[in-house]
Amino acid sequence: MKTPEGARTMSWIASRALSRLVNVVEMEVSVAGPQPFDSDQMPTGYTLQVGKAPNPAAPFPETTTYPVHDQADARLFWQRGDCFLAAALERGGPVVASGWLSTHPRVLLTRSIRVYPDRGVLFDFRTDPNHRRRGLYTALLLAARAHAPTLGLTELVIDTRTTNHPSRMAIARAGFQRVTRLRTAHLLSRWWLDLGTWDDPGTMPPGRTVFTRSAPPRTDSV
Repeated sequence: MKTPEGARTMSWIASRALSRLVNVVEMEVSVAGPQPFDSDQMPTGYTLQVGKAPNPAAPFPETTTYPVHDQADARLFWQRGDCFLAAALERGGPVVASGWLSTHPRVLLTRSIRVYPDRGVLFDFRTDPNHRRRGLYTALLLAARAHAPTLGLTELVIDTRTTNHPSRMAIARAGFQRVTRLRTAHLLSRWWLDLGTWDDPGTMPPGRTVFTRSAPPRTDSV
């Protein structure tokens, strides 16, 4: 006869085994338009840096990028014309938070974020662990909203996992509004299965969508 403790143990083992077979991942996408940036919105002790390659051959300023960024990826983003946003310590100090603003499509799990001529995509924002909880991520997102018109953009989109609560809070503080969620199943740590999207009603203008129909099949992990 099974005891309650034994039943709980078996349930835990079954749950762990299932999680190794199928891992459900849910992302949410938020949207915001341009908004002026006030210098007071940058936390004290930091300066804002915004850069874009003047031409595809221009070298990426590797000495200024936050070290956790993959240098090969950073050079690719820079050379294809993406805009680099960063927060650095004052008086010539190092970059401690950064991210990218792109006008190229972004593959998100099983779909691609659609790019319109006036839509930009924000991605790959990182903050040095020693400088977190100081509002740097929110400040960079606000700076991106202010910089958008100089690139001819009227709409910015950004994605994050629904389980990443600090990121979601920073995105909301920067004035972004969630428009949709994308749910996928990661099978055997290798294959992705699209489980659909859940849109927030009335948040997208008529005739515009967040995603293209699909992206190339993925076999990597997030």
